[in-house]
Amino acid sequence: MRGDLQVNSQPGLGTLISVRLPLKPASLSTTPAAQQAAEPPPLRGRRILVAEDNDINQMVLASMLESTEAEVEFVTNGREALEAVGNSSFDLVLMDIQMPEMDGIEAFKLINEQHKNLPIVALTANVAPRDVSAYLNTGFTSHIGKPIDMQLLYSCLSRLLA
Repeated sequence: MRGDLQVNSQPGLGTLISVRLPLKPASLSTTPAAQQAAEPPPLRGRRILVAEDNDINQMVLASMLESTEAEVEFVTNGREALEAVGNSSFDLVLMDIQMPEMDGIEAFKLINEQHKNLPIVALTANVAPRDVSAYLNTGFTSHIGKPIDMQLLYSCLSRLLA
């Protein structure tokens, strides 16, 4: 491999381990399709509600959704999502599952009672097959795992809204 390993240790201060491996530059042909730029679906005139309590996840989603030109509204818990859907019309809801006050599953059930045709997508780090099946069996329209894959998000939005 032609790399090297260095270990420097000082009693009472700790140990520093350095590993150096020479890497060849990757060619464009080795870039996985998932890492290539995803094409945002044109969603001008569409309204999306995002129920997400984490500020960083909100910023990531805002950045990803900006290029779709959809009108996006953010709320931080299921109770606010229920209120927003009751006060306004949305074309789709991206619903985090684990939120304070009211979780995404409870909010989904209450929203779905009144708005059966509103697509609601589970947005969660729970990506084990049994969890995904449970969300879909509950009635969620789709599931997107976290961290959010932009290409998967755009594909889901295209399928449900475009």
